[in-house]
Amino acid sequence: MKKTIVYVYFTLLGDNFDADYVTQTLGIQPTAIQNPTDLLKTGKACGYTAWETEVQQEESTNIAIQVDKAIAPFLDKASLLDQLRQECNAEWKLTIVIYVEDDEPPFMGFTREQMKFLGSIETEIEFDMYILSDRGISQHQREMEKKINSIP
Repeated sequence: MKKTIVYVYFTLLGDNFDADYVTQTLGIQPTAIQNPTDLLKTGKACGYTAWETEVQQEESTNIAIQVDKAIAPFLDKASLLDQLRQECNAEWKLTIVIYVEDDEPPFMGFTREQMKFLGSIETEIEFDMYILSDRGISQHQREMEKKINSIP
């Protein structure tokens, strides 16, 4: 039986900022950096900067578990995250990607602690949900959908 999979991304997005400065300031290595001049699959320049950390795909029945993993390294850095948001003229975004298998969506709620933390740094929250039941989608197809959906 296939299980529902959840990915969580915590990203600082802005027009153009020094991602290396963000890394040095936070003392946390991102899982990805995108710069405005990076080319997308369409051949066009990305046009924005993204500094991102990711919780790898996991089977899940409750997204709060993956959200905890995504924000845990940052919980004691809320004032620094807010400072970076302002200095970089950027926004924090939490993206939750859910691949629902066998009509078994996970519980989709946040704890008070998560809401307080995310609210304190003015984080935007976004959900991408894919219903995969009876589609027989392979892992390769999921990765392709993930990449396609990351193109603005």
